Amino acid sequence: MTTLREAAQQALKALEELNGWQSLAPPLASQAGRQAAINLRTALEQKPKFTLSCGCPSQYGGVHAYWDRDGSTAFGMICEKHWHEYGARSEA
Repeated sequence: MTTLREAAQQALKALEELNGWQSLAPPLASQAGRQAAINLRTALEQKPKFTLSCGCPSQYGGVHAYWDRDGSTAFGMICEKHWHEYGARSEA
């Protein structure tokens, strides 16, 4: 399964190739295509702002939850994938 990041990297490569980004004739590239490639590259280069309790990087945070781990209860912020995988519950 391809991750969202991998898909975005593939799309960036395709945009760069289609728009003559790496060719000797960059004027043939469309302005919209060049701008899309620049925006996508910028987004891919951003570092995650948070590392969640499940170990996943996140730009926006996670879900406050608690779950059972190694015979004890763990608390923290986790991603949606691990919410389901760990059988997490809301703190409320």
